[in-house]
Amino acid sequence: MVNLYKLTNLLESGMTIFQLNQWKNEGIWYPITQYKKPSNEIEVVTNLFIPIDTETQRYHIQLTANYDASEMDEWKRFLEDNQWKLYPLLKNIMDVFLPHSDYGYRILYTLYPEGFISVLAEELPAEPYIPLNQQIKSEED
Repeated sequence: MVNLYKLTNLLESGMTIFQLNQWKNEGIWYPITQYKKPSNEIEVVTNLFIPIDTETQRYHIQLTANYDASEMDEWKRFLEDNQWKLYPLLKNIMDVFLPHSDYGYRILYTLYPEGFISVLAEELPAEPYIPLNQQIKSEED
């Protein structure tokens, strides 16, 4: 099981050019290496380079692990306890690669019970957001 210090250092230090090219082509980055080879223990997965939904321009970056059932509960507790330390690091990586948007992005942070955390970015629409309670008031007038 990876420790928090090692994981945060790996996410802060970034990736090599080879890892970046692999991440762009495959959408998966393995930040941990063992014996100078990538380990699939921890995965950083993204759709930044090939968006799933081209109509709404939704992007994600997620952190997950490939542990067996005996270690998965420990991994889930690790994410639960440290998610607020990990989210900013994932968002920083995402910010580097997000395409330009004239209207910006709505950022969502999620913790999934399946054992991964995710940062989602959804492009804001061209028209301004009007809260529902203000929409109702204007319709009544």
